[in-house]
Amino acid sequence: MCAENDTKTEKLTDSIQELRRLLEEASAKYGEMETQHKEKVLMLNEEISKRDVCIQNLKREVEDANQLLEVTKQGRYSTNYNNRYIYVYGANATLTV
Repeated sequence: MCAENDTKTEKLTDSIQELRRLLEEASAKYGEMETQHKEKVLMLNEEISKRDVCIQNLKREVEDANQLLEVTKQGRYSTNYNNRYIYVYGANATLTV
């Protein structure tokens, strides 16, 4: 009976040690996955920010182009655009820098 109890105790001890090892492995793996996830979120947020800046620049460029098109419909016009003077003459105008 004593040997039987020792065997059961040894099996339970081995099982507990195996469970602890598995828990440590799972915790380490979870920590790695959490770190990877946070890195991906940061990268995506950076990419979104860059795209937002690009979109704003493109919107500004479209607004400027639309303004220039509107001016060409009205006739002669000159303006300071990006530190350059642009002259527009007539309805079928070409831009002169």
